[in-house]
Amino acid sequence: MEESTPNTPNIPDDPNPPKAPPGRRAAKKAPVGFIAGLCAAALVAAAAGGYFGLCAWVKDNGFLLPGAVAVDDKGETVADLGGLSREDALEVINVITSDEALQLYSETNRVISPSKNVKVDCVPSLRPLNDRIEEGMYVLGSNAGMKVEQWGNTCLIVRELLGGASVDECMAAFDALQDAALAQE
Repeated sequence: MEESTPNTPNIPDDPNPPKAPPGRRAAKKAPVGFIAGLCAAALVAAAAGGYFGLCAWVKDNGFLLPGAVAVDDKGETVADLGGLSREDALEVINVITSDEALQLYSETNRVISPSKNVKVDCVPSLRPLNDRIEEGMYVLGSNAGMKVEQWGNTCLIVRELLGGASVDECMAAFDALQDAALAQE
């Protein structure tokens, strides 16, 4: 007699396991790795479909996303455009850049006219540059994150350059102005 362990029936291995009924195959168990891979692929496909669907909705819904803003040359928010339709956002930008708004900005800050339709009385150091612009000469400029008034200081320092100062001396003058402005903060 064969020995058996407690609570385990003594079943001999069947050399001929039962077969499926005629006309049917015996069911095979799918490997666990295959099922996990299939689930992962379905999850990736659903995530990709959701992402592309969201992108298409954002592109075609006609509204700017929350957080869209118009900023001034100092990086400060001028208008919150988030949630506006494209047409409404364009109208806000048109108001901000209208000749009336640019006139008010130029008069308040006494800067060079930002538009050919706006005439201003700029600070004396900017008048020569402003005259050149009014003659039709194009002048490029940018803020570059500086903390000093750029146009007037540029005019003064460029005059020094034209008077014989070296580029290094002029750049040192800009650096000194920026350092002084930062020291005041």
